[in-house]
Amino acid sequence: MKHSNKNEELWVLYDGLCPICLRQMAQFKRVCKDPAIHWFDITGQEDWLHQHNIQPIDAMLELHLINQDRQVIKGLDAFIRLWSHTTLFKPLAWLLQLPIIYPAVQRYYHGATRRRLRKQGRLPKQHCDK
Repeated sequence: MKHSNKNEELWVLYDGLCPICLRQMAQFKRVCKDPAIHWFDITGQEDWLHQHNIQPIDAMLELHLINQDRQVIKGLDAFIRLWSHTTLFKPLAWLLQLPIIYPAVQRYYHGATRRRLRKQGRLPKQHCDK
């Protein structure tokens, strides 16, 4: 995982219909005052997502960032990259990159996201058994 560049611009894509996601984004906005971080609600933005080669369901299943080079960073790597832009979460970003921790947290993150969407009735049937 490439460490963040202090001058790196990032667009943070989030699910505006998800109360948990909205709380997380509000928390990030409070601690991440970096003007290079831009926040983008993906609700109703299917065409925009497709233009950036992102499937809408994938954007709901895990956090996505887009950097100034149009590179898509997703999942736990996206959290690590975003957290590395904050003083408060930078130590956690470092910790999550450790080989013994990263796989376990990644499995938990994917499972928790699927459970949340299933509970909200927003997980398409083909993703229910994954």
